[in-house]
Amino acid sequence: MKKILTGLFILIIFSNNYVYGEVFTAASFVSGGYSVNIQKNISKDSFLRFYHSKNDYKKALPVLVKVNKMNKKYQVLEQNSLDYNLAVLYFYNSQYATALSYFKKLEPVQDESIISAIADCYYYTGSYYTAINYLKKLKVLDYHNKETLYACYYVLHNKSEANKYAHELLN
Repeated sequence: MKKILTGLFILIIFSNNYVYGEVFTAASFVSGGYSVNIQKNISKDSFLRFYHSKNDYKKALPVLVKVNKMNKKYQVLEQNSLDYNLAVLYFYNSQYATALSYFKKLEPVQDESIISAIADCYYYTGSYYTAINYLKKLKVLDYHNKETLYACYYVLHNKSEANKYAHELLN
């Protein structure tokens, strides 16, 4: 019963625009005993920001996986939000293939950051050609995207393209 109530408190955290102290206290109990300053009007992304501030993605992942399982039954949260947060946590835990599967669910959104994250997952799983194809879908390449393109072309022994991005990185 205690686990169910705690899980429901977590669902409340994700489903409300604002989290109040009593609910966040329940979540801090779940999070492994970290002390949390109770505040009013903490945004619904507090869970992820809390673990990010602790740089503790390993502890965050199983909690969010449980929340995702509960959400399939109760459907309290927006699934896209859960999928995105799971993708990020799997990525930070170096589980790139799993992160990729969650990011791919979000691909129809056509968000540049999602496309870039998909390319990163392909890069880290060794699918360099696919990573390149995703990066070429981006309207604007940021520094990180250029680094990834350089690395892909370098690994694929395409020196002319690797040099092209090396020069762009230096300018």
